[in-house]
Formats: sequence, C-alpha cells, structure tokens
Amino acid sequence: EEEEEEEEGKKKDNEQEKQKEKEKETEKLREKEKEQDHVKKDKEQRKKEAKSEASAEAVVEAKAETNRGARNKNEEKDDDQEMAQEEEFDSKDKEEAMAKSQEKAAEKNETEAAEEEGE
Repeated sequence: EEEEEEEEGKKKDNEQEKQKEKEKETEKLREKEKEQDHVKKDKEQRKKEAKSEASAEAVVEAKAETNRGARNKNEEKDDDQEMAQEEEFDSKDKEEAMAKSQEKAAEKNETEAAEEEGE
C-alpha cells in the first residue's frame, strides 16, 4: 500500500510538474504574442507618421506651387501693364511728333503765303 501511495504521489507530482510546464509555455506564448503585437502597432504608428509627414510635405509643396503660380501671374500682369504703358507712351510720342510736323507745315505754308503776298 505504501508503495502504491508513493507511486500515486509521484504521479501527482509528475502531473503537477507537467501542468506547471504547460503554464510556463502558455505564458511564454502570451509574452511572445504581446511583443509581436507591440512590434506590429509600432510599425503601423511609424507608417501613419510617415503618411502624415508625406501629406504635410505635399500640402506645403502645393501651397508653394500655388504661390509660385500667383507670383508668375502677377509678374505677367505687371509685364502686360508695362507693355501697355510703353505702347501708350509710344502713341503719345507719335501724336506729339505728328502735331509738331503739322505745326511746322502750317508755319511753312504761312511763310510761303506771306512771301507770295509780299511779291
């Protein structure tokens, strides 16, 4: 009987030992899963940050492009105004030159008419 009890005690001890080993293995697996989850979440966070950063850079670039476009438009507008002013000045110069020419022609005609009268 003692041997049987001893035998049963050993079996129980073995079973308890096996149970402890299983629990340890299960705990190791849980820890491993936690670590993998942490790594996965970390990767996802870095990916989000990279997307966010890329998006922010795209916004900055789009604004810069818009500003460049606006500057170019303003420069074109300034160039157009400058050309219009130059054309206006050229036109005024031509008008003044024609007026002077007509004035000279009128003076010449008057002088000729006076000379003819004098003769």
